[in-house]
Amino acid sequence: MIRLARSFALILFALLTAGTLLAQEPPPEPEPGSEPGIWIADASGELRPVPPVAATFLREEKDAGGELVLLIERFEGTVTAALSSGQLGVTRVRQALAQNGVPAQRVSSELAYVEPRYRPLILTGSRPFPERLGFDAAYLVKVRLAKGWDPGRLIDAAFGAGATRVLSLR
Repeated sequence: MIRLARSFALILFALLTAGTLLAQEPPPEPEPGSEPGIWIADASGELRPVPPVAATFLREEKDAGGELVLLIERFEGTVTAALSSGQLGVTRVRQALAQNGVPAQRVSSELAYVEPRYRPLILTGSRPFPERLGFDAAYLVKVRLAKGWDPGRLIDAAFGAGATRVLSLR
C-alpha cells in the first residue's frame, strides 16, 4: 500500500512538473551582443558572434622521465666575446649530448644573463667607481629526459664539453 502511494505521488509530481514546463512561454530572443562569447562588428556595424575556436594543448610525451637543466657560464672582456663563447659552449654541450643518444628535439637552450664583473673594492681608496674587469654570460641548456636514460652519464658528458653547473634534475 505504501509502495502504491509513493508511485502515485511520483507520477503526479512528474505530470505536474511537465505541465508547468509546457505551459511556460518560450524565452525571448536575445539581443545581439548580449549572449556570452566574443562579438565583433562587421563593416555595416552589425554585431556578429565569433565562432568558438578549438584549442590544442601540448601534452608531455608518455616516456617523459624528467628534466635536466645545465648552466654554461663564460667570462670575457666584452659582451660580444662573452656571448660568442657561451654560444660555442652550448654547441659543444649539444654535440656531447647527441653523442650520448639524446635527440636534438629534446634539447633547448636560452640566454640566462649577461652582467658586468668588477674588481672588488676592499677599501674605498682613490677610485670613486669600481674597475670593470669584463662580462659574465650564462646560457641554460634544458634536456627532457626519457625513462631509462642515465642522467649521471649525460651530466658527465655535458661537463666534459664545457657545462659549469647543474641547476636542476627532476
